[in-house]
Amino acid sequence: MSESTSSLRILETNELEEILDLHRAWQYQKPGGVRANLSYVDLSCLDLHRVYLRQANLTGANLSGSDLSGACLRNAILRGAKMIQTNLRNANLRSANLRKADLRKALLIWSDLRKADLRNADLRDTNMTCARTENAIFS
Repeated sequence: MSESTSSLRILETNELEEILDLHRAWQYQKPGGVRANLSYVDLSCLDLHRVYLRQANLTGANLSGSDLSGACLRNAILRGAKMIQTNLRNANLRSANLRKADLRKALLIWSDLRKADLRNADLRDTNMTCARTENAIFS
C-alpha cells in the first residue's frame, strides 16, 4: 500500500543538495559518501533535470510534476513512487525498479527503460515515444 502525500517527508533547505553530493561521493567511492535514501520524500514539482541518482532509493517518493529530463536513475528503486506528469524525457531508467509506480501522463520520450521492472505500474496516458524497452518487464 502506498503512503499518502501528507505522510511524506519534506526536506529542509539545502538538504536535497547535500544528499545528492553525498550520493555522488558514494558512487565514486569517496570517503564519507552515502547512498541516497529519498524514500517517502516529497520531491514534487522540482527542477531535477540531469540529476544523478543511480542506485538511489526513491521508494514511495512523490516526483509528480518534476522535471527529471536527462536524469540518471539507472538501477534506482522507484517502487510505488508517484510520478504523475513527470518529465522523464531522455532519462536513464535502465534496470530501475518501477513496480507499482504511478506514471500516469508521464513523458518517457527517448528514455532508456531496458531491463526496467514495470510490473503493476500505472502507465495510462504515458508518452513512451521512442523509449527503449528491450527486456523491460511489464507484467
